Amino acid sequence: MRILMYAKSLKREGGTEISALQIAKALSGRGHSVDLLYEYDGVLRSEYSSFCRSVTRSWMSLNKRSVPDAVRLVPAIWSGARCRPNVIYVHRFRDVVCARLTGLMVGAPVVCHLRDTFHDGTTPRLGHWADRFIAVSGATRDSWVRDGLDGSRVDVVHTGINPNEYPVGGEAERSAARQVLGLPAHAFIALYYGRLDADKGIDLLLEGWRRLGMSVDEGRLVLQGRPVLARDPEHYLRGLQERAPAGCHWFPMGADVITVLHAVDAVVLPSVTEGLSRTVLEGMASGRPVVATRVGGVPEILTGPFERFLFESGDADGLADRLASVVEWRQREPRLGMECSEHVASNFSMQRMVRRIEDILGEEVRSRSRIRVRATG
Repeated sequence: MRILMYAKSLKREGGTEISALQIAKALSGRGHSVDLLYEYDGVLRSEYSSFCRSVTRSWMSLNKRSVPDAVRLVPAIWSGARCRPNVIYVHRFRDVVCARLTGLMVGAPVVCHLRDTFHDGTTPRLGHWADRFIAVSGATRDSWVRDGLDGSRVDVVHTGINPNEYPVGGEAERSAARQVLGLPAHAFIALYYGRLDADKGIDLLLEGWRRLGMSVDEGRLVLQGRPVLARDPEHYLRGLQERAPAGCHWFPMGADVITVLHAVDAVVLPSVTEGLSRTVLEGMASGRPVVATRVGGVPEILTGPFERFLFESGDADGLADRLASVVEWRQREPRLGMECSEHVASNFSMQRMVRRIEDILGEEVRSRSRIRVRATG
């Protein structure tokens, strides 16, 4: 297949950007030709360039229902059409307009990947602009269907990761990583990493950590990432740091998450909304229990024996209670780390996800071909 993929950003901001990159790379590795259109440049461009046939920056978003705004899409439509794709694959709902106009020029279907449970009310108007949708979780699918999307055109494909990229870290790796990062050798350390925005529940996390009541000798909280959605990200970050209890460490987001994961004892995700979190998958794959909010697709990951690590949205006491339950997990449940890793490997593999996405894209290409045959016959 010749796949034209749309990506909003090539910055390493969160799970969406990393997942989109890994899917595109895996599809290329399976023999498909991938062309990329994107809006915002970033550090991921060099990696995309290593396997994509073309990487082009262009404006793809229709933010206003106005002629001047629509005219801004013309370069993207033209660039996309020149790639002569068999199928157009987008990772943001609002991009279906640009994708559909491009598809009409070249006769290509549009498949849209839905990654969150938040939408802005445009679903009834724009839902028919894509031929098929992929939702990262059942909760994501249900939320879009409630908003007006045709459920018969939405497939659930759980996000997957390659467990080999998130190896289990034992005591030796833990000790070495803490030395590299300047973290205390024997304290309990919990980690949040990703966007430091309001929808990720960072204020709740700080309050929950305060209620846990650990001294700085007993425990530390690591927060790795930066605000992305705030109007003034630096001001917002300073406000978080000023409200934080003692014992918090603030690290910038980097390409190497393995060292940070290996340094900590547990991962925490306090999100207000969530489609299906890579943080939960990556943390568990590395052999760490993950404490997380019972929202979106998170309960679809933390099933069976891992359900006990869920807490309700907005419940700071519940967050503190779940963290307290994993403070000494290595002594009480020495097999827990491997059980976490095995759960991800068995149920959320990259190979399974990419194979299903490949099937869906191929089905739409074949369906469009049959329509052409009937039209010419």
